Amino acid sequence: MKKGIVGIFLLFILCACSNQKYNDGMQDLELLLEEQKFDQAEAKLSEVIEVKETEENTVTQNLLESLLYAIETESDNELASAKLLYEDILKYNNEHNYKTISIIKRYANQSHEQINSWITHEDKINESIQTAFSYAEENEYEDALTLLNELKNEKTTHPNKKELMSNVDSSIESVENNKRDYEAEQMELKKAEEERLAKLEAEKKAQEAARKKEEEEAKLKAEKEAQAEKEKEKEKEQQKESNEESTPSNLSKEQAAGYVVEYAQVPIDNPNVFVEYDHDNQHGDWVYQVYEVVIDNPETKEGHTATWGWYAVDPNTGYIYNNMQ
Repeated sequence: MKKGIVGIFLLFILCACSNQKYNDGMQDLELLLEEQKFDQAEAKLSEVIEVKETEENTVTQNLLESLLYAIETESDNELASAKLLYEDILKYNNEHNYKTISIIKRYANQSHEQINSWITHEDKINESIQTAFSYAEENEYEDALTLLNELKNEKTTHPNKKELMSNVDSSIESVENNKRDYEAEQMELKKAEEERLAKLEAEKKAQEAARKKEEEEAKLKAEKEAQAEKEKEKEKEQQKESNEESTPSNLSKEQAAGYVVEYAQVPIDNPNVFVEYDHDNQHGDWVYQVYEVVIDNPETKEGHTATWGWYAVDPNTGYIYNNMQ
């Protein structure tokens, strides 16, 4: 009887110690989450779960993993994707008001609002750049440059600040170049009508010369392509005649497969490479697929096939050709 009482007492002590260890672990976890030390919090949470697994720490573990992924995505400046990840975290209904989950959702909400602010600011910059280019299209270059310089001098904590400001700088350079071109054009228009006509005539002649040169080059290219195609057809015809002389008319599909192996130089020593009849094409020729079985998972032997090519064989003559050409 005394031994039973002692056992119950020891069990009570062990349970009390375990609960104390769990409670201490949860307090440490909450502190780490409050301090936004999420990597350390993840490790602490694993320790807590080993002591006792509850609904709170199980859900917390899932949300913390999602939060770490969202933070990593945000650090890679993939703001749109990070925004969606934070939104998924915020969708969780913390009906039991777990403190750890509340902390995670609070951080997710802050990050979500910050990203929204950054995205809105980025949209504003891009819209302003487009407005500046619209001014430039109307030859209102000073208005365009004023707007762009205001963007350049604007302070921002946007993580893509360097890229955004680079876009602004390149836009300023583009507008300034367009402005110089426009002013130079206006100066040219002030020149004598005779000089303008002479310049237009010279440009017309240059364009005509360039056009003729392009036509000659295109004609020469077409002739070379036609000659190459003619030689290719001749080569095919010669090969067909050669095959007709050396190939029996009662060709089997197995023999035809052997011809494909030789024609396509299939490595027969590779057990993962196969040559198989697939179908007859529109000419009545046998079409063979040359493919390789690629093992993706050595343990399960699961994999996929990678086609090397498709080749057709005339069953009457043994003539072989690439069916993809």
